[in-house]
Amino acid sequence: MSTLPNPEHPNSDSKEDAPLNFFSRREIKYALDATFAAQLRDLVSGHLPSYQFKKGHPFTYITTIYFDTEHLDFYNKARDSYDDNLKIRVKEYYYRAPQGLVTYPYCFVEIKQRVQGLVMKRRIRLPKKLLTRFMKGEDVWQELVAEDAGVQFEDIEEIYSELRRYLRTYSVRPSSIIHYRRNVFQKDENELRITFDDQLQVFEPIEGIYNSVDSLHVGNLGLPIRSLKRFILEIKCLKDYPEWLSEGLADVMPRKISKFTTSINILSKNGPSGSQNTEADRLKGVLRPEDDKLSLLSDRGNIVGNFEDSQEGELFC
Repeated sequence: MSTLPNPEHPNSDSKEDAPLNFFSRREIKYALDATFAAQLRDLVSGHLPSYQFKKGHPFTYITTIYFDTEHLDFYNKARDSYDDNLKIRVKEYYYRAPQGLVTYPYCFVEIKQRVQGLVMKRRIRLPKKLLTRFMKGEDVWQELVAEDAGVQFEDIEEIYSELRRYLRTYSVRPSSIIHYRRNVFQKDENELRITFDDQLQVFEPIEGIYNSVDSLHVGNLGLPIRSLKRFILEIKCLKDYPEWLSEGLADVMPRKISKFTTSINILSKNGPSGSQNTEADRLKGVLRPEDDKLSLLSDRGNIVGNFEDSQEGELFC
């Protein structure tokens, strides 16, 4: 039997590229301007190889759909406790080629959990045509197995069951969408993985995600509500930074950056209003009055920036 392809390398079926459907590691983030991001990328590239999920494509384009309950239970927990929270999200990966976009008929459903600062991820690959039903709590296991005949499913059955338990317990709906471009450097994903995310944009959620389109590439997402003009550097590691990386980041402080809570805050503050049943209008009725001032740098009792702050204002355009 073949293994599941790497989520960010959908064409891969080699054992060395086989994915870990479960991750547990530290995840540290930084907000960088374009100049420093370029300098740091030069430094990183001298120590780690560029990891091209699809050969010849150094950049992966990612659309992330965050799901939450009607009363934003996951958002509220993430807002109040940066290092102890849980997110349910769907990710689609695609590539740009001279002949056009390279997309795939499946997406990835993930649980991302922070427990005392340690990040754990569990995910399954799911045909897009099954997503709406699965997210409503339906059991699509037999169809999933039939769709991917020949794939080793034993490793993901437990994750599938865990996802179903959450989806049966919480009635979730799309709450926000983030789209960005990612450039990855790594030798061993389990030891040190460095990613540069740019071209970040926040979009209103789409109901019936794949019912009307076969891909959530940026051209199918509508107009962005907000665009991020800085780079987000993510360092995922199990051990301490190597000396060269510590020296390169000596003058930069890590930030408590959450794409999830940021996207909700942006939609509540900047989303279109007045049109019928927009998610932005709904969020304005659900969030506390002070929540729309939270930036992507927030923790319980420790708001370290907001959209009006001069420094953080530089993050958005």
